[in-house]
Amino acid sequence: MRLDGRRALVTGAAGGIGRGVALALAEAGADLALIDISPEGLDEAASTIAATGRVVRTKVADVTGGYTAQ
Repeated sequence: MRLDGRRALVTGAAGGIGRGVALALAEAGADLALIDISPEGLDEAASTIAATGRVVRTKVADVTGGYTAQ
């Protein structure tokens, strides 16, 4: 499936599953907005994705709303 001309928002994009999803979307042709609480991880993910030729934007944010698992 190609995603050329599409945009995707990925939370938790600095590592793990989120980073893998972001890279897969970029390789499929999507431009990306990445969100995570780790600025360093976001920078690394954005550099990797930018190397695919896709447009990538980042935002450091905590989207959990203060939720913590018990």
